[in-house]
Amino acid sequence: MLGSLITPSRVKLNLESTEWDECFSELMEVMIENNPKIVRTQAISALVQREEKMSTAVFPSVAVPHATCNSVKETQIVLGISSKGIDFEDLSNSGKSVKVNLVFQILFDENNSAEHLHVLKDILELVKNPKFLDKVLKSKNEEEVCKIIQGK
Repeated sequence: MLGSLITPSRVKLNLESTEWDECFSELMEVMIENNPKIVRTQAISALVQREEKMSTAVFPSVAVPHATCNSVKETQIVLGISSKGIDFEDLSNSGKSVKVNLVFQILFDENNSAEHLHVLKDILELVKNPKFLDKVLKSKNEEEVCKIIQGK
């Protein structure tokens, strides 16, 4: 399922952001390019509220900011890649930050919890492969990233 949701136009190489909130805005631009019906302020607000409850930097070097959003009728996902890393709060909420290189930013339709769980499970399967992060960080273009996600 993840391979059909993340297309080359939904991958952003070389993120410029260094902080999580900047990253959300940068990736939102990619999301809106792919789906102009998304209400930017509503979507960013939902992502920020979710992040403030608990950090989404849930795997080493990987964050999965996600939220439900009224202006989203089907799952929207973008993948941002940063070689220098983006500061997210440590999952322990200790006030310390961790560097994240991959950011799967997701907006869900609030009425589709089954797909919500399925997408998160697919991401878990990808990132638990120790070679995945290294391969993605070495990718030269968006198409290559998508092939890695599809297991090709």
